[in-house]
Amino acid sequence: MKLILADKSAGDPRAAGVTAERLVNLYVAPEAEGSEAALALYSVPGTRDFATVPGPFLRDMVEVEGTLYAIVAGGLHSIASSGAATYLAAVSDDVNTSMAGHRSGVTISSAGSYSLWNGSSLTQPGDGRIATVGSVAFLDQYTMFGDGDGREVEWTEIGDPADRNATYFGTAEATDDKIRRIFPFGSYLLIFKSESGEIWSNTRRGGAAAFSRITGGAFDTGLLGFRLVCRGPNEVFFVGHDRTAYIMAGGVPQVVSTPVVNEALRDEEATHCFYYEWLGHRFCVIRFSDRPAWVYDLSMGRWHERSSGVQHGPWDIICSAYCYGQWHLGSRTGRIYRLGVTPTDATGALRRTCVSRTVYMDGERFTIPLLEVRGKWGTYGVEEIAPNWIQDELGFPITDEAGQPLLAENEQGTQLHTRPGRIWCRFSRDGGKTFGLPKVRDIGGVGQYRATSRFRHLGQFRQLTAEVNLTDPVDVPLLSEANIEVA
Repeated sequence: MKLILADKSAGDPRAAGVTAERLVNLYVAPEAEGSEAALALYSVPGTRDFATVPGPFLRDMVEVEGTLYAIVAGGLHSIASSGAATYLAAVSDDVNTSMAGHRSGVTISSAGSYSLWNGSSLTQPGDGRIATVGSVAFLDQYTMFGDGDGREVEWTEIGDPADRNATYFGTAEATDDKIRRIFPFGSYLLIFKSESGEIWSNTRRGGAAAFSRITGGAFDTGLLGFRLVCRGPNEVFFVGHDRTAYIMAGGVPQVVSTPVVNEALRDEEATHCFYYEWLGHRFCVIRFSDRPAWVYDLSMGRWHERSSGVQHGPWDIICSAYCYGQWHLGSRTGRIYRLGVTPTDATGALRRTCVSRTVYMDGERFTIPLLEVRGKWGTYGVEEIAPNWIQDELGFPITDEAGQPLLAENEQGTQLHTRPGRIWCRFSRDGGKTFGLPKVRDIGGVGQYRATSRFRHLGQFRQLTAEVNLTDPVDVPLLSEANIEVA
């Protein structure tokens, strides 16, 4: 019998009768035709240190003309490809900071002000229409501003982010709510308001008539928070004022969140959205301050979760930028990371967890003599400083029936060992609400490609839910289906 370990994160421990399945720090990818299972579970990319900018807090990052810029602790910094950070100028510290490029310049909105870094100095061009600049964007060689306390959108003279004109503006008045943020997308400008939105474009008439709302360019979904929007190659991802996640690839927002994601948006504090890519997958992230992030895989149309630490705490990443041929992730505290192949976080272990669907036999008791977890075993070993284990001819520790290494007698020292990677599993009898003690198994040494991790004599159940965990720093994909014997 097959047990579906997981193919998405959908579990809600508060709801009765809902699947328990979760993917935390794992995402789904299709296997080739003829494989043992249709899907495999792959580790999310780890993070590795790239740069540390002194002082909390990081507010935003942007790539401009091949250089990475970040605002941290009220200062604009450039980050070289080596990770060296250079302080450039002071800006007002504001959680709702936005940045954009204009040729070699960096435009910034923060604390109601507009600032321009021209490559050598920071200025605050004035004499425009909007007194309180809430957000900044770049579109068709124009720098554009969203009113931080109203309904107006202003733009500069074409090609010159320092040339403001009080007559170059329009009013977003399809509805009477106020602007929350402007956001460029392709050849359009999305104007997100508190309870609605508008789509504007370049009229090609220039000057005071350069931009206006397109015909039919209004929608009835606002933006929940200033930072809750991000852009992919072909779409904009955002959290609506109704606490629902949307994708916008045309003129109408499309719902992509599931009930469990909607519940998290209703009950928890969503703070940021950002985007990154990994091995052909495109991920949109909703980051929370008090729970793991929800991550939507645009390539697969499925959700998983991303956490930090072995206790699955909140993910501290708040923004991203592609520069120097790699994706960079910025943490709330000012550390900037690059994505890494090794499944570890720069701040510690990366625990990958999948919680299976629940096996339920119409309320009847059943016994599980055997459960087999399968994966792409035999590729990696783990090097670590450990006690003097008894080793086999390949240099791997010899283990007992519980999978624990046997120690050599009268040996108290430590040595560098290479051991097989391990998984550990826990089992639930109540639909995934509580779990028993962990059981540890090896996943085979290097070259043991057909090894299978077996868990025997699991006992009686009315409901069986399995939780599979990986904490070793080895990238070992799991097959999405396990084998179980039911008696």
